Amino acid sequence: MTGAQAPRPVAIAAHVAGDLWTLARYAARRFAEHHCPQAAAALTFTSLLALVPLMTITVTILSAFPAFQDMQASAQELIFNNLVPQVGAAVRDYLETFVGNAGKLTAVGVVALIVTAVLLLATIESAFNEIWRVRESRPWLVRLLSFWAILTLTPLMFTASLSVTNQFVADADLGVDVLGWRPFVGLLPGFFEFIGIAVLYRIIPNRPVHGVDAAIGGLLAAVLFELSKSGFAFYLTTFPVYETIYGALSTIPIFLVWLYLAWSIVLLGALVAAVLPDWRAGRLLGGDIDRMPPIQRVALAFAVLRELAAANRLGVAMKRKTLLRHVPVSGSMLEGILDKLRRGRFVERTASDRWLVSRDLTEATLYDLMQALRIGLRGTVDGIKGLDAPWCRRLDDLLHLADRRQQEVLAVTLDALVAEPDDSAAEPVPLDTRAAGRP
Repeated sequence: MTGAQAPRPVAIAAHVAGDLWTLARYAARRFAEHHCPQAAAALTFTSLLALVPLMTITVTILSAFPAFQDMQASAQELIFNNLVPQVGAAVRDYLETFVGNAGKLTAVGVVALIVTAVLLLATIESAFNEIWRVRESRPWLVRLLSFWAILTLTPLMFTASLSVTNQFVADADLGVDVLGWRPFVGLLPGFFEFIGIAVLYRIIPNRPVHGVDAAIGGLLAAVLFELSKSGFAFYLTTFPVYETIYGALSTIPIFLVWLYLAWSIVLLGALVAAVLPDWRAGRLLGGDIDRMPPIQRVALAFAVLRELAAANRLGVAMKRKTLLRHVPVSGSMLEGILDKLRRGRFVERTASDRWLVSRDLTEATLYDLMQALRIGLRGTVDGIKGLDAPWCRRLDDLLHLADRRQQEVLAVTLDALVAEPDDSAAEPVPLDTRAAGRP
C-alpha cells in the first residue's frame, strides 16, 4: 500500500507545478498585453517628479506632531538605505536639499507640488485600472479625497509603526529577551513593503479586490523586491558600469534604473492579484474578447444577456461576481463583453455596481447583437480612393448581398431566444438553409 500511495504526492506536486506554470505564463502574457513596461517607464518619470513633493508633504505633516519629529531621520534612513541599493544615502542627501529649497516656494508653487504628488497617484491608479480591466474611473472628487487621504495618512502610519517597533526593541523593561528580537528588525523593510503594496492593490483599483488576492500579490512583489534589491546591489558592485561612464553623476541613472525595476515588480504583483480569481476558478481563457472567433464571442455575449434577462424578470439587477458564477469566462473577458454590450446599448450598470438589460429584447435581433460586437460585413468600398474597377463593384455588390442575407437569417429576436427553454425540442435549421438564407 505504501508503494501504491507513494506516487500520489508526486502527482499532486506535478499538478500544482503545472497550475503555477499556467498562471505564470498567463501573467507574463498579460504583462505584455497591458503594456506594463511602458507603464513602468511612465511611473518612473512621474515618481522622479513627485519625490520632492512627497517628501515635502511628509515633513510638513510630521512636523505638526512633536512626538514624531525625532523619528523623521530614522524613517528617511530606513526608506532610502533599505529601498534604494547602493545610492540611498546620496539620493536622500539630494532630496533633503531639494525639500529645503521647496520650503521657499510661494503659495502657487506649493499648489504645484501637491498637484505633482497627486499626479503620481493618478498614474498608479490608471495603470492598476488597466491591469484589472476597469473601464471607468472614480469621480474626480472621490479620487482627490482618496489621494489626499493616502498622502496624509501614509506618513503618519509608517512613522507610528516605526516608533512602536523601535520602542519595543529598545525597551529593556519589557521582561523579554530583547536581543532575540533584534534579528527581526532586518525584516522590517520587507514587512513594510508587503503591507504598503498589498494596501495599494486593495484600494487603488476601481474594482473590489479580495484581501487574500491583494496579500498574495503584495507578498510576491515584496519578495521579488528584496531579491532584486540584493541582485541589483551585487551587479553595481561587481560591474561598476555606471560609475565608470557617468562618474559623479552615476547616482541619477542608477536611481532611474532602480525605480523602473521597482515599478515593474509592483505591476507584476498587481497582475498576479488580478488574475488569481480566474485561476482559482479554472477560467484562464485569455483576456481579450476580440481575439476569440466571432461565433464564440456571440455565444458568450448572448449567455451574459440571458443571465441578465432572467434576473430582470425577477425585478433585480445582477452583480458582476454573480455573472462570473453563471458564465464560463474569466473576469477580464467578462469586462470586455459587458463593455461591448454597453456600447451597443444592450446593458447598463446601476449606481450600486449591478448590471441589467437596458434594451427591449423583443425588438433587438441577433443581427443587432452581432453589430454591437462589431461582427459582420459593414461599410462600402466607396470610401477607398482608387478602387473603381469593375471587379471592385462586383465585389461590393456581393458583400452587400451577403450582409442582407445574413440580416434575414439572423432576424430572430433575442427575446425569443432568451425565452426558449434549455430542453427545447425545436429542430435545428438545416445547414443549406443557413448558408443560402432561404427556406
